[in-house]
Amino acid sequence: MTMLEHHDREWLNNHIEAYTDGELSAKELIRFNDIANADQHIFEDVRLARQIAASLRSVPQDQCPEHVLSGIMAHVRQDIRSSAWGRFQSFFLKLNVAHFRPALAVAMLFLVVLSSTQIGNPTKEPTAQVSQALDEVKWTLAFLSEVGRTTGTTVRSDVIEDQVIGPMSRSLTTRSGN
Repeated sequence: MTMLEHHDREWLNNHIEAYTDGELSAKELIRFNDIANADQHIFEDVRLARQIAASLRSVPQDQCPEHVLSGIMAHVRQDIRSSAWGRFQSFFLKLNVAHFRPALAVAMLFLVVLSSTQIGNPTKEPTAQVSQALDEVKWTLAFLSEVGRTTGTTVRSDVIEDQVIGPMSRSLTTRSGN
């Protein structure tokens, strides 16, 4: 028996059930018949496969009792619930920090965009108390500005000119005159 014959025999054995059930495509049916005509033992296998199929169809199918089915389903549901936490844990234990980096980058980008759109948009008009406080702060800043200007002028005229510039200019004229 050559390798091609072995290959053909294996292909036939794998497709006998499909042949007996009429499930082969037209191309496969032609190939099956061509190979089967070369080996008459295949038709014995086909006859046996048809007998097995007929025997299986004649066996009555028993229905599973309802109480057995409900017990099995309850057990399966309980098993699924109990293993859900384990699957959840194993999923997150497998994750590495590197897996979260793209998600964190997207979240940060979303926060930056959201905050940049909210910064320039006041949500509501200021209340009367807030308006009054803003006016008082403006008056206080204006007063402090005036006090600072007056203090600067006083320090310049009374301290710097009288105490620093005057004595220095007198000492320079005295030294230059000698």
